[in-house]
Amino acid sequence: MNGVTLDLEERAKVTSGFKSGCSGHCTSYGANCENGGKCIEKYHGYSCDCSNTAYDGTFCNKDVGAFFEEGMWLRYNFQ
Repeated sequence: MNGVTLDLEERAKVTSGFKSGCSGHCTSYGANCENGGKCIEKYHGYSCDCSNTAYDGTFCNKDVGAFFEEGMWLRYNFQ
């Protein structure tokens, strides 16, 4: 600021009521992502990435039946 470099992390260490780093929303709410969904930090919250799962929806809780990657196949024998 005004040509002076400020070490905000160091200032946070010596100022009462502050701590360096941040826990983020996923630390508190990441468990809301179900069925292997991955919590993704957003500026004003978080979202659940349901890719690579057989689920969809805000919290990866809607079953879509199956998940197939390239090269995978399914065999079903009718009897």
